[in-house]
Amino acid sequence: MQYTLRQKELEIEESKLLAEMHRASQDNATNRWQSDMGSDSKLSKNIRPGTLVYILTAYLLFALLSAMGIDINEAYVKLLGEWGQLVMLAYFGGRSVEKIFEMRMHSPNKREEKA
Repeated sequence: MQYTLRQKELEIEESKLLAEMHRASQDNATNRWQSDMGSDSKLSKNIRPGTLVYILTAYLLFALLSAMGIDINEAYVKLLGEWGQLVMLAYFGGRSVEKIFEMRMHSPNKREEKA
């Protein structure tokens, strides 16, 4: 009985630590993106959208070559597809998470002001 209780406590603690790590990771990504957007460099502002366009273009090129009967090594297509998923998740998913956190951070303040 005590072993199970202690195991559950450790699982809860582990979940809390994982959630905190994820939050810190998201905060770091948000800080990097804000820093990039505040920079005067065109490259730092356009690297993520440029990467997304490049990967989608390369994936389209592989699809067209395959449709014309030119054999593309499947490992390259699979790798490019995984990169595409990663970039899309980071770009669109990260932006969505950022917006949700912004809405949640501002929402309680508005409720307190109305009261």
